[in-house]
Amino acid sequence: MRVGNRRIFLTSLLAKIGFLGSLLLVSGCENEPYAPVAAMQISSTAEKQSSPAAALPNHLPPESIKTYHGLTMEEWKQRLKMIGPGVPGIEEFVPGLEELATDREAPPLLRRQATLMLGRLGKASLATLPAIEAMLLEESTESAHPSAWAAKAIALWGPLAQESTPQVIAVLDEEETPFETRLTCLEALAQIGSRHIRVIPTLIRQLKSPSENSPRQEQLDLKMATIDALAKIGAEASIAVPKLLSMIDHENDLLRHKVVIALGNMGPSAAPSATALAEHLVFDDAEEVRRESALSLARLGPEGESLLINLCSDEEAFVRELSLNALGTIPSKRPIVNRTLLASLDDDHQRVRLEAAKALLPTNAAEHRQRLLNTLAELLLKADRRIRREAADVIVEMKPSPEDWDKLEKQLEPASDEYTQRLWKSLKAFRDRQLSP
Repeated sequence: MRVGNRRIFLTSLLAKIGFLGSLLLVSGCENEPYAPVAAMQISSTAEKQSSPAAALPNHLPPESIKTYHGLTMEEWKQRLKMIGPGVPGIEEFVPGLEELATDREAPPLLRRQATLMLGRLGKASLATLPAIEAMLLEESTESAHPSAWAAKAIALWGPLAQESTPQVIAVLDEEETPFETRLTCLEALAQIGSRHIRVIPTLIRQLKSPSENSPRQEQLDLKMATIDALAKIGAEASIAVPKLLSMIDHENDLLRHKVVIALGNMGPSAAPSATALAEHLVFDDAEEVRRESALSLARLGPEGESLLINLCSDEEAFVRELSLNALGTIPSKRPIVNRTLLASLDDDHQRVRLEAAKALLPTNAAEHRQRLLNTLAELLLKADRRIRREAADVIVEMKPSPEDWDKLEKQLEPASDEYTQRLWKSLKAFRDRQLSP
């Protein structure tokens, strides 16, 4: 056997038989020059594996390994996978998380995880807020963005961290603040909301005075993030309605879409925007802006509702469709709304009739039921395939009575085309499950 192969064999064998066996083997291998060295290496390895410090780097003594509240970084990596809000005894980990989050020499990924975890823990970690506020002022590097992590943690605390609002605003207003951090500061202000008196005025100011030194795309992104923040706050930010209205004709489709959402989220307090929203429902170039304009009108109260009723007779079928869909989202419908929906069941356009049926469904009034079923049965027989499938879904949602099912069967059973027969077969399977005792 060659020397190298014998050494590999001995190393494997010695690991199994331990130190005493290694002495016996060495005594019988005087001609093997590497045997004593191999035996000592195995003995040392066995001792290290039995030592509590075995997991520590072998080039450092245990006392030189940095710990955070008694745990090494490797141990924290494991702990961070297991802890979270609601975990019993979570408070005992908070001091170590704070030490790790604020240690500028710790690995960036681990610092970030510890910082965000403190925010997620809510009240249990709120005492660390001053330390996280201090991180807002840390400079970013190529691999670490501590100010952004700190702002995100404050966003996760939300209203609990309202006392940090002045510090967050100061960082947001500083033009030298990294773009990512400014975005996260806006998120933090959105989560704190009206709990602090300075939040909403700051957001409006951000819309009025974008940073001229930032790239154009960053300016646009900051504006949109600010609008998102106002949308999140909702009705309590209604003082921003005039500024939002001044931006509703912006050239960027996504920004217009966000403005429309924000106005809808403000509810009846944004009623002055009703006319502008109706105009965008009818004329906007972007379909998503048109759809969202209709839904926002439905949230403005009677003024938006009245405009939607008028638009249900618009010459463009798509406008009628969007208006009916929006009216269907209004929880408590006035009699005039129901009359408009019923009249739309006779519309010339199949999609409009279907939207009217969907909008009437939540009322489920007995006097409308038969007319609704007749419209849906007609669509199942004559409409295009997509509308037929949706009509079948509406019938399922209605949960027809046995008498209703009998009437539907008389209308649909004679149908000759294969697709209607397949749909009716599916409906009968649902009927059998619904009516089974």
